[in-house]
Amino acid sequence: MYREADIQEEQDRVARALGAIKDPALMKQVLDFSISSEVRKQDTVFVLISVGMSKDGRELAWDFFKANFTHFKDNYPVSPNQSTCHYAQFNVKPS
Repeated sequence: MYREADIQEEQDRVARALGAIKDPALMKQVLDFSISSEVRKQDTVFVLISVGMSKDGRELAWDFFKANFTHFKDNYPVSPNQSTCHYAQFNVKPS
């Protein structure tokens, strides 16, 4: 559905909905997809957070973020107000 969406808003809705998947193997595929060239960089954080919204997804998303930290650090701009690292820390990191 994501690849077939004609408009960006539809891709955003589909990408965020992917986070509701319950199967850990599929969640991992969603996370891998989120940092692929098919997803706009500014949308990656929303996919990461959507996976991290569930109890099982939160741990998986945090592990994914840590395992790919260099990718996030190198590919996403860091600003004092908004950064992928900031969002991941407060929205994905397990308490």
